[in-house]
Amino acid sequence: MKKYFKLLLFLILFISTPVFASSKDLFRADKDVVVNEELNGSSFVAGYTVDIDSKVNGMLFAAGNKVDVDGSSDYLFAAGSNVRIDGASFMDGFIAGNFINLVSGTVNRDLYVAGEVIEINSDIERNAYIAGSTVKINGNINGNAKIYAENIEISDSAKINGILTYSKDSKVNISKSANINKVNIVKGLTKKDKTDIVITKIYNAFISIVNMYLIGVLILVFGTKIISKIESMTKDEFISNLGYGLITFVLVPMLSFILAITMIGLGAAVIAFILYLVLAYLSTIFSGYYISNLLLKNKISNKYVLLLIGIVGIKLLKLIPVLGSIVGILSLCLGLGIIIRILFNRK
Repeated sequence: MKKYFKLLLFLILFISTPVFASSKDLFRADKDVVVNEELNGSSFVAGYTVDIDSKVNGMLFAAGNKVDVDGSSDYLFAAGSNVRIDGASFMDGFIAGNFINLVSGTVNRDLYVAGEVIEINSDIERNAYIAGSTVKINGNINGNAKIYAENIEISDSAKINGILTYSKDSKVNISKSANINKVNIVKGLTKKDKTDIVITKIYNAFISIVNMYLIGVLILVFGTKIISKIESMTKDEFISNLGYGLITFVLVPMLSFILAITMIGLGAAVIAFILYLVLAYLSTIFSGYYISNLLLKNKISNKYVLLLIGIVGIKLLKLIPVLGSIVGILSLCLGLGIIIRILFNRK
C-alpha cells in the first residue's frame, strides 16, 4: 500500500507542476520519433516508432507500435506492440506490450511487465512482477519474482535471490545451472481465468477504443460548441477540472444512495445514477481529447487524430499494472470535471 501511495503522490505532483506544458520538447508525437538529446523534465513521447537514446531527468512515458529505450530516466512507463529496453537505467519500470525484451540495463527497484512474449536479460535490484504467455528469464533478480505465464523458461545465466513464484499449471523449464534461492508453486489458474486475463482483456480494450472513438467522432461532428470549449481550456485549468470531477465522483453516488433509501427520491436516484454512468463512460473521451489537444495541438491540427491519440494513450496506460488503476481514476475525475464545467458554463 505504501509504494502505491508513493506512486500516486509522484503522479499527482507531476501533473500539477508547471513543467506540464512548459516545453514542447517534453511532449513529442509524430509517425517516427527519435530522441537523442537530454530532456530536463518528465516527458511524453508517442509515435508509430519511438527511439529514445538519451537521459530523461524525470519520468518517461513512451508509447508506439515499436518502442526502443536506450537511455536512463527516473521512472519508465512504456507501451507498444514491440518494446525493447537496451542499456536503460531507471527506478521502477511499468511495461506493457506484445513482444517485450529487456536486453540489458538496470532496474534499480521494481519491475512490472505484462505482455505476450517477454524476455528479461536486465538486472533487477528488487522484485519483478511478470504476466504473459511466454516468459524467459536470463538476468539477475535480487528480490522476488512472481511470474504468471503459460510457458516459463529460466536459463543457465538466471539468478533469483528471493522467491520464484509461479502457477502449478504453467509449463516450466528451469535450468540446473540457474541460481534460485527458493521456489513457490501456487494454485493454477483455470482456463477461464487465463482467457479473462489475456485474450478477453485485450479484446475488450480494443472494442472499447473503437466504441469510444466512434462516439468521440460524433461529438466532433455534431458538438462543435462542446469541442470549442474543451479547446479553450488551458493547462492552468487542469487542476480545477480534476477538482470538479473529484467532487462529482464522490457526491453523485452518495446523493443517489441517500435519495434511494427514501420512497419519494427513488426515481430521481435511479435517473441521477444512470446519467452519472453515462458521463463516467464519456469521461475518457473528454479527458483524452483535452490532454492530447493541450500537448499536441501545435504539432497536430487534425482533431480526429488528436482524439484517437488521447483515447488510445489513456487505454494503453490503463493496461499497465498498478499505474492503470491510478490513470483510470484520474482520467475519470478529469473527464467528469470537464463535462461539469461545460454544462454549467453559460458563455
